[in-house]
Amino acid sequence: MKKLLFFGFTVLAAVSADAQTFNPGKIHAEDMNPRVRAKDMRPVRANATRRGQESGGGNYKYLQAYGDELMLGDPKTYVRWMMPDTNAAIVYSGGEKDHVSMCVVGTVFDPKDTTFGSAGLPVLTKFNPYTIDTLRWIQYYVRNVDSIDVAGTKTNVVDTLYLQYFDISGIDFRGFIFQNKRNLNAAPKVATYVPQSLLNTAAMKTDTFLLDKTWADSFSVEGGQLFGRTNGTTPKIVSKSSNGTTFTNNIMAFAVTFKPMIKAKLGDTIINWAKTGYAPTVNAFGVRMGYFTNTMHEIISPYRYNNSFWTPFDLAGGQTINGWKSYYPTSAYNTSSFWEYNVDITSENLNTKDVNKGISGTKVYPNPTSGSSDAVAVFNLNKASSVSAQIIDLNGRVVRSINARQFNAGINELGLSTKDLSAGIYTVALQSAAGTESSKLVVQ
Repeated sequence: MKKLLFFGFTVLAAVSADAQTFNPGKIHAEDMNPRVRAKDMRPVRANATRRGQESGGGNYKYLQAYGDELMLGDPKTYVRWMMPDTNAAIVYSGGEKDHVSMCVVGTVFDPKDTTFGSAGLPVLTKFNPYTIDTLRWIQYYVRNVDSIDVAGTKTNVVDTLYLQYFDISGIDFRGFIFQNKRNLNAAPKVATYVPQSLLNTAAMKTDTFLLDKTWADSFSVEGGQLFGRTNGTTPKIVSKSSNGTTFTNNIMAFAVTFKPMIKAKLGDTIINWAKTGYAPTVNAFGVRMGYFTNTMHEIISPYRYNNSFWTPFDLAGGQTINGWKSYYPTSAYNTSSFWEYNVDITSENLNTKDVNKGISGTKVYPNPTSGSSDAVAVFNLNKASSVSAQIIDLNGRVVRSINARQFNAGINELGLSTKDLSAGIYTVALQSAAGTESSKLVVQ
């Protein structure tokens, strides 16, 4: 589709009959499939410390994983420009103008998503805390002005980019109805979003990037081309994990917000694809997004919460539109959009050698436990299989047997009764057609 009507779909999200429709426009051909030059690919080294044999991780590209597994194909890409107001405009080669529409762009990262397994990456459980070593994304920074006069003094222009990180304590889990189906999504907490700053006080960390002229241009007016570069950070953020009953314990979220030093005036043009009448008075920042045409990113399982979100200018001031306030899920459309990024993680209690085994990652929770309560064995299967278990004491005696049950591929749980077991150390042994695994259990 040369000109994709990206948001030309009705969003069904607790909408009243007279609710205002949010329609920020279309993706122009000039903004689609932007290029990244080799010289601008700046790798960011993770400085990751691999913590012995019991550590694992990988480079998670959920956009690619979802394309291969669920969306059936490679995503098309475009640039999502960010600006804190609606005055700045982009002039396209056809002469039409579009106001910049996004103030915040973000995404949720969930390494428990079994879709990553098809990409050969470790799939964690709710009990696996991990460290985010490196976060990377493709950015576009169009620098139209380097200096201005401030009170008669020539002053260098320094724009600002904020990157916020959220753990489980700063994330809301929500749902909406689209095409008569319930779609789950996650985003930073709405109650702690501050419209005046476009930031969120629930963030566990905020990185500030000062954009000066050393960041250089990524836009060629003469060539009519847009070039991106890899940006990255090494946050060293550790996820939270618990023995709770929900599977949303150790997800993370990221959000970027751009604030130009020179505020746009009414009618200002930040990018001109046609050159004629180009008024380069405002700098602009964008990130690469990916989208799948006529495909809704339907999330129906709490086992996976990979989704993207953004704050359009309609909601920047704290308004509510179509039932949404502050953060709008990008999965609420027939055509789904994603902030394209990848992340390196390290998990201390996942052995990468186990990934290729049929059954792996076995852990018992809670541990220690008591003889008056039950425990659960969490394990991963690379294919559907029946699994049974035995609890064995230090003398090698089988003190409890759990009958075989059929489980699907992915993360599973098997209940273990510890009633009347004496205090001591036991081994929980899992048997399946895919292999065997064991883990220690302490009864107090």
